[in-house]
Amino acid sequence: MNNTLKAELDILIFNRVPKTGSIQFIELMRKLGRVHNFDVEVDPQNGGIRPILNENEEGDLVENIANADDGTVFVSHVNYLNFTKYDTPKPIYVNMVRDPVERVISWYYYIRSPWIFVPNRRKSNREMPNPQWVNTEFDQCVLTGDKACTYIEGSGLERVGDHRRQILFFCGHNERKCMPFNTKLPMQIAMQNVEREYAVVGTWEDTNVTLSVLESYIPSYFRGAKNMYYSGMQKDLKNYNPMKPLIAEDIKEMVRKNFTREIEFYQFCRQRLHKQYLAVKLNELMTFDKDLQKLHKTALKNLNAYRLNNTRKAEIDVIFFNRCAKVGSEALLELFNKLEDFNNLKMEREGLKRGTKRQFPKWEQRGLATNISEFDDGSVYIEHVNWIDFEEFDLPKPIYINLVRDPVERVISWYFYVRGAYKNAIEYRKVPDKPIMKAEWYKKDFNNCVRSGDPECQYIPYTVQDYTGNFKRQSIFFCGHSDDCLPFNSPAAIQMAKEHVERDYAVVGSWEDTNITLTVFEKYIPRFFNGAKVLFDIHNYQITNRNKNKRKPKIDPDVKEMIRKNFTHEYDFYYFCKQRLYKQYLAVSLKDLPASNELN
Repeated sequence: MNNTLKAELDILIFNRVPKTGSIQFIELMRKLGRVHNFDVEVDPQNGGIRPILNENEEGDLVENIANADDGTVFVSHVNYLNFTKYDTPKPIYVNMVRDPVERVISWYYYIRSPWIFVPNRRKSNREMPNPQWVNTEFDQCVLTGDKACTYIEGSGLERVGDHRRQILFFCGHNERKCMPFNTKLPMQIAMQNVEREYAVVGTWEDTNVTLSVLESYIPSYFRGAKNMYYSGMQKDLKNYNPMKPLIAEDIKEMVRKNFTREIEFYQFCRQRLHKQYLAVKLNELMTFDKDLQKLHKTALKNLNAYRLNNTRKAEIDVIFFNRCAKVGSEALLELFNKLEDFNNLKMEREGLKRGTKRQFPKWEQRGLATNISEFDDGSVYIEHVNWIDFEEFDLPKPIYINLVRDPVERVISWYFYVRGAYKNAIEYRKVPDKPIMKAEWYKKDFNNCVRSGDPECQYIPYTVQDYTGNFKRQSIFFCGHSDDCLPFNSPAAIQMAKEHVERDYAVVGSWEDTNITLTVFEKYIPRFFNGAKVLFDIHNYQITNRNKNKRKPKIDPDVKEMIRKNFTHEYDFYYFCKQRLYKQYLAVSLKDLPASNELN
């Protein structure tokens, strides 16, 4: 599915569709260009939109682009350019799409914005627009049958400048074949061009998916795109129109009836994007997880979201988040803080104040389970505590959730967390007279700690007592309080943990796959996680930076490999949880895309 391999030129062409967030995409590429040493050249028409080109015009433009230096990004509002037709080597094609109805609404208010129409009309010496035209709302325009808001199937260019044809930018420059609005032939040609030529067609409606696919499929241009974007760009939206009102859904539905094939093409592009994303993620997991290799097409097609959703087994409407240490649980806590008012939840915060214990005796397990079972519906209880069997105490089961993380990255994170300013500031504010470790301990290098055989950095299989607390047992949070759960990297403990996840947990997610995790949370536990992705995007900096250690030094790859050899069964459990998360995501995602019923 990677058409980058077919490119014969190291030139990227972004024939951007209007009102799909192309300005934001250009800004991202410019920032990446300064890192990866490539240039972004925007068409000198100053953002103007090229109409259908004749053969000479198309051929000249193709030749100009082909003659650019390697490592050039050419950007223009122009229809698909067929390089093969002119016996010219092919570039790397990318583009963005957007919900077709949302696009035309966005354009409608864009051209009525004073910061757009005033300078544009001054530049072209045109008269300023009629105030009545500027002030007419979109719903009124649709209901009155105004030409600008009448979308007639098969119509030619309407000369109302609404850019209703998203398909046209992928179909090409054959006016007879590509211009008729919302018809079958242009859609088929556009789909064929996307499938055959485009490396990536993304959408800001699936930001994380789009950036992940761009990074994986066109790494020479987009390596580091996610980090770049989430380092502040997501809050600085370009070309954003704050004056665009909300349009009633019934008006949108009226318009959608005339955009059937435009919507079909849009869904085709999103389906393809999700296939690319899932292919990358499945390949990553299959590298380590032999069981996942058994998930062939037939198995994927038969995935059932109902069977994979343990939320239905819960007997009380209460979430029990028995959070693992160093998996990003503070970030999920911050997200819950945003969801609390949004979904009318009740955060039970007592567990956040309790210290962490490796095991609870039976009486303490019973007490905590009883306490949780008495919470009101819509409550969320969070504590660093191992899995508890509510059935053993004849108590109703809550909705279990948790997070996991790469096991070696977890122990590295803990090593620097206990030495970090954040944790020590908290602890010494609580207990100012607490004995302090020597300066050498705080400065101890992890690479040397492992290589020298320092007991603090030795992770010996089957050990029960540890030289120092290091939370190396991720599986214990899912195994429980039995003595059988204590031996480190034990197959028996791992098997018990797997059984509890499969039987009891609604979702075990991972911030390593943010979009997948949030999607599964929203779909499988909607009462608590409705709006999670939107709120995560809005409050991204606050959520992702909570308890984040930005002073953690880089660890040598060979040191990580040395440690991994002792975490074999912990990795088995980690990949089991990620495989299950992917199954849950596949089960809902493939059904969300109307044109997608299976992975080809």
